[in-house]
Amino acid sequence: MAILNLPLGLGNPSTCKTNDDINKAFPEWESQSIFNKVGINSRFICSSEEDSVTLALDAYQDLKGKYNNLDFDFLIYVSNSSRNQAPGDGHLFLRELGLKGNIGCIDLNLGCSGFTYGLGLAASLIDSSNCSKVLIITTDAYSKFISADDKSNMTLFGDGATASIVSKFPLNGKGWLINDFRFGSFPDAYLDLKIVNDKMRLSKKLIMDGKKIFDFSANEVINFISGQNVDFSEFTAIFHQANTFMLDYMKRKLKIGDNNFIIGMSERGNTVSASIPYVINDNYESLISRKLFLCGFGIGASYSSIKLLNMK
Repeated sequence: MAILNLPLGLGNPSTCKTNDDINKAFPEWESQSIFNKVGINSRFICSSEEDSVTLALDAYQDLKGKYNNLDFDFLIYVSNSSRNQAPGDGHLFLRELGLKGNIGCIDLNLGCSGFTYGLGLAASLIDSSNCSKVLIITTDAYSKFISADDKSNMTLFGDGATASIVSKFPLNGKGWLINDFRFGSFPDAYLDLKIVNDKMRLSKKLIMDGKKIFDFSANEVINFISGQNVDFSEFTAIFHQANTFMLDYMKRKLKIGDNNFIIGMSERGNTVSASIPYVINDNYESLISRKLFLCGFGIGASYSSIKLLNMK
C-alpha cells in the first residue's frame, strides 16, 4: 500500500494581503465583515516575479531539505494556473530542476479536487508496481487572474504551492497509508468557475458564480460523501478550504463534530489545489495519530475523496 509521507514542502509567495489592505481599496468592504463572511484575515499573493512555477520550485526545495533522499520516478503536477497551456508546466518544472531520464510526468488541470486526485493516482501507480516514489506538486496563483476591481474573489483566493512524496515504504517513519480513492463529476456546473481570456486586458480572468458553486457543494458533494457512510467519529475530515460559510454548512449537514473537522484557511485563504495539503502540514503533529477523510471539490465540476489510515 502507498504511503503519504510527512512532512510536506511549502512554497509561499512573498506578499501578504490583509483584509485591511482590501478595505483601503474598497472602503465599503470592512475588514471584520470580510472575516465574518469568508473566515479569512489574510492571504499570500504572488509578486510580479512569482507565479505557480516559481512557487512549485520553492515547495520542492523545501521538501528536499526535509528528506535524505528525494529521488522520484513519477511527477504528478497539479495546477489550474499554469504558465503554459502546452506543453504542461510539469515538464518545465523538471527542466528547471535539471532532471530527465526515467521520470514519468503528467499534468492535472484540476484545481480544488487536484490533491485528492493526485493522491489516488499516485497510490495506483505504486500499488501497480510501476513506481516506487511519486512526487505530487499542487500549485496555484489565482491572483494572476483576478481583476483589480473584483473584490469578491480577491477576498477569497490566496496563492501557494505544496510538494508531497508518496512512496511504497515510509521515508521518515511518519505518514499515512492511502486508501479508498473515490471520484466523480457533475458537468452541469462545468462553467460556474472558469478562467477565460479577457480580450480587453489581453490576459486571463477568473469568473465564478458563487451561488451555483455553493449549490454544487451543498448538494452533489454532500451526496457524494453521504453515500460513502463514513463514520466521522472515527475519521477526522479535511475538506477543500473553500470558505468557512460553506465548510460550516457541510459540517452541519454531515453531522461532523467540531473536534473531527478541521478548518485552517484564516491566514492563507482559498489556495485552490494546495488548500488540503496546507492544512495537513500545518496540523500534522496533532493529526498523525488520527485517520483522515479528505475531500476536494471544485472546477469542472469535479470531486474526489480519499482515506488516510494510520501506519502500524
